[in-house]
Parts: sequence; C-alpha cells; structure tokens
Amino acid sequence: MIAKTINEEIQLFIASVSVRDSELMLADSKVMREDSKIMREDSQIMKQQAARTTLLTTLAVIYLPLQLITGIFGMNIKEITGDGIPRWSACLAALGVGGVSTFFIYLAVEWWQRRSSQKKMREGEKDKEA
Repeated sequence: MIAKTINEEIQLFIASVSVRDSELMLADSKVMREDSKIMREDSQIMKQQAARTTLLTTLAVIYLPLQLITGIFGMNIKEITGDGIPRWSACLAALGVGGVSTFFIYLAVEWWQRRSSQKKMREGEKDKEA
C-alpha cells in the first residue's frame, strides 16, 4: 500500500517536472525567436551602414584629389618665390596625376564591386542547388 502511494507520488512529481521543463523550453523558444528577429533587424542596419560607408569612401576618392589640386592652384606661387616665373607646369602635372589616379581608382573600385557581387550570386546559386 505504501509502495503504491510512493510510486504514484514519484510519477506525479516526474510529470510535474516534465511539464515545467516543457514550459521552460517554450519560453526559451520564444526568446530565441525574438533574438533572431532582432538579429535580422541588426543585420539590415549593418548592410545600410556598409552601403553608406561605401558611398562616403567613393566620394572621398573623388573629391580629395580634386581638393588637393584646388589647393595647389589656389597658392600664390609667384608671390612666394618672388622671381615672377609662373610654376604652372608643376600644377598641371599635379592635376594630371591626380585626375588619372582618381580615374583608375574609380575603375578598380567598380571592378571589385562587380566581381564581389558576381561571386555572391554564384554562391547563392550553389546554395540553392544544394
């Protein structure tokens, strides 16, 4: 008689522990779903920030050499040296080098972006096939 009562109590205890574990697992799954939702939102924000940073870098690549050239042309070289000989050859050389280097840097950045986007597309196709 006592053994039967003890056995029933043990089974009741095990059932209550099992129910409590199920409740905890449900709560954990809700938290994990919320965390994954937050992580997706964070990932979107990071992608937007990366796009803005890329745009800022591209603008810097274009405008910083132009600013340097403007600074060079804005100098009063004749008044500084005092000899009255214009130094336009140095300014034109700086303009040419800056313009050509900016153009090649722009082409390199565009090529790199196309290459990485094509690579991502190929990887995406491989993932879909698998």
